[in-house]
Amino acid sequence: MHTDDQVFKVADKTVELLYTLEDYDNEKNVDVFVTLEKDGQAYDYIAVYTKKTVNKVANWVHSHIKK
Repeated sequence: MHTDDQVFKVADKTVELLYTLEDYDNEKNVDVFVTLEKDGQAYDYIAVYTKKTVNKVANWVHSHIKK
């Protein structure tokens, strides 16, 4: 299995390509599907992000990992 940090590291490269912040309201979640390999075996994960606005700047924030 992989750590949440490992999954989010890969998903962070994808979330902004797949989802435009302007298309979602604050506190809405999006899912990013990630497959990582370990010892020749593939493991599938879903990285969940929540749109949050801090100091009037919107961002995707790590929420949790579905395993």
